[in-house]
Amino acid sequence: MADIYLDALDVHRALAVACKRAGSQKSFAESHNLSTAYVNDVLHGRKDAGDGILDALGLMRVVRYKRINPKTKQAAS
Repeated sequence: MADIYLDALDVHRALAVACKRAGSQKSFAESHNLSTAYVNDVLHGRKDAGDGILDALGLMRVVRYKRINPKTKQAAS
């Protein structure tokens, strides 16, 4: 199975859906031992999703890099 990579907006959407399914941000936070303020901060873009939220969503952070052509500063083929 091919890896599927998500961006920050996808994570935000997944968190919003998870909170809705839980009934509220507070319910989601409590069920995953997170602070409601932290969940709210992530939903409002004030903080990035950390390990606690990613774990609760069944996700993990992956950092990727791509080579560039040093002359053109464009991605190499």
